[in-house]
Amino acid sequence: MHVQMIPYLEIRRRRCDCCDRTANLAAKLLLMDGRALLGDLELCGTCAAAFGSLAQETPGLVREEGPPSGRPVPGTAGGED
Repeated sequence: MHVQMIPYLEIRRRRCDCCDRTANLAAKLLLMDGRALLGDLELCGTCAAAFGSLAQETPGLVREEGPPSGRPVPGTAGGED
């Protein structure tokens, strides 16, 4: 898995997915597994800078984890709803 940060070229004033404040968004963070998109976050400047520094300091930070009990996660294939 890897993380890709894409800066916005146009000003977008919306709610930041990280800090939940309404602000000008600076970037979109994409969480990818190979070519598959797993998720994305729209980030304000402060949160984008924090995620950017984390990604540079600890490139192996993003990893897949299962539930602590080893049982399937509800709402996924094989799990209870």
